[in-house]
Amino acid sequence: MMVMVKALPFLWQGLLVTLQISAIVVAIALVVGLLFGTALTYAPRWVAWPVRAYSDIARGLPLITLIFFVYYAMPALKVNVSGWWAAVAALAAFETAHVAEVTRGALQSIHPGQTEAGRAIGLTFARRML
Repeated sequence: MMVMVKALPFLWQGLLVTLQISAIVVAIALVVGLLFGTALTYAPRWVAWPVRAYSDIARGLPLITLIFFVYYAMPALKVNVSGWWAAVAALAAFETAHVAEVTRGALQSIHPGQTEAGRAIGLTFARRML
C-alpha cells in the first residue's frame, strides 16, 4: 500500500503527459486525415496516389516500428527530435492514415444522387462537404 502511495505522483504525471500527447495527436490526425481522405476521394490521381501510398504504408507498419523509426532514424538524418515530439509525430502519422481511410470510406458511401441534388440546387463543393 505504501509503495502505491509513493508512486501516485509519478502516475499522475504520466497521466498528464498521456493526455497532452493524445490531445495533440487527435487534433493533428483529425485535420490532416480529413484533408487526406478528401484527397483520396476527389483529388486527381497525381495527388491521390501518394496519399494512398502513405496511407497503405502507415497503416501496414506496426506502430512500434514507426515510433522506433522516428526516435532513432531521425537523428541519423541529422534531425534532432525529443522523445515527446517523436511520440507525437509517430502517433500522429499512424492515426492520420486511419482517419484518412475512415473519411474516404464515409465520403464514398454517400449516394451519388445526394451529390447530384446538391449540385442541382447550386451548392459549391465546400458547401456539399459541410
